[in-house]
Amino acid sequence: MSAAKKSRHSARPSSRLSPRQRKLQSCLLGLVPEGAGHAGLRAGVPGSILSDGHLEKRGEIRASVLSESEENIVTSLTEAFEQALSALPQSVQREIEIVTTRVRRMGRTTALAVVVDAPGGADLALCERVAERINAALVDRPEPYTLEVESPGLDRPLLRAADYVRFHGSPARIQTTLAVNGAKTHRGTLAGMRGNAVILSTPSGDLPLPLEMIKAAHLDVDIRADLAREKRERRRS
Repeated sequence: MSAAKKSRHSARPSSRLSPRQRKLQSCLLGLVPEGAGHAGLRAGVPGSILSDGHLEKRGEIRASVLSESEENIVTSLTEAFEQALSALPQSVQREIEIVTTRVRRMGRTTALAVVVDAPGGADLALCERVAERINAALVDRPEPYTLEVESPGLDRPLLRAADYVRFHGSPARIQTTLAVNGAKTHRGTLAGMRGNAVILSTPSGDLPLPLEMIKAAHLDVDIRADLAREKRERRRS
């Protein structure tokens, strides 16, 4: 790493968490060049999202809040960012899943963010390798930007139909655009898909939720319950 660049890492695994939970914790890494270079790591802040979505589907750019020159910068960096992700080596692409990407304007810089996952969980080392690859691909960009690479965390978002199948048997929290059985927030255990509907197993029975009605969905992890269960299992053994 050149003298003009400084690295900053941030990951705080709790000693009270299980190894799997530690791996699921968010890991952040940014490279902080000085002067007009990359501005470094910034935590994600909700609102004013200029581009949000999967690698293959860029989100809407809200030109109304940007000048023409800023819009051109964001558009150009978004394309370069997606190209950098597409150009990741096959060895890395086989190891990770790109959960979602985000690009937005923050002051005089553009914030780039990507959430990655892996079969065993995305740890700091994996986030670091992905960040280094992206920064290397963008090294010649003249525009200042920040980069955030993180794991999806314990409450990983569920964004695709395949996610509901992959996490079959996991507790989940799903919000719908319209009330279903008198509620818009539903908790239960994922029981796969039935046609175009997610099946959520609840104490009152299976609840089908059409994909087009789902506003947001996340894994619903109760750390205290997990720790209590692990403690009981250790006592039995």
